[in-house]
Amino acid sequence: MEHTGTGVPVVMGALRRADLLPPVWRDGISYFRVRLYRARATDALTARGMTLDPTLSPAQRYALAYLAARGEMPLSMYRRMNQSDEDAARREVSQLVLKGLISVEGSRRGTVCRLAQSSSPRSENSEGNRSVLSDLERALLDALTVAGTPRSALVLAESTGRSR
Repeated sequence: MEHTGTGVPVVMGALRRADLLPPVWRDGISYFRVRLYRARATDALTARGMTLDPTLSPAQRYALAYLAARGEMPLSMYRRMNQSDEDAARREVSQLVLKGLISVEGSRRGTVCRLAQSSSPRSENSEGNRSVLSDLERALLDALTVAGTPRSALVLAESTGRSR
């Protein structure tokens, strides 16, 4: 134990590959505890009767399984368990929000994700047909939802590769 946390990514990667739920970490001044679970991550989804959109990334599926088992997840846990950087985590979480699968509360270090009240995606319209966003619409929505900060027309144009 070298106190630098280099083993955490190894543990998280192995658990994710084995489809096991992430551990619960507890540390204090004189102790460090890790609780590992035998339950498959996808079992939590099955227990809730959830089926997953095939367009979700493995990281997004794993996060939904975590939320189904634990109820809430700090954004920092999403980054840690999926070994992703902050921008990728925010982008992927924003996509889950847009699909109506999760809700996000708080900001910055206090951001917490929860399963949405209804686990049905928002992409269903009243006739039951899937409404499909264009690439430009999807890029604009992604750019608008990242970090929850106001975006200028210039920033949106740059992030979508379009003119103002």
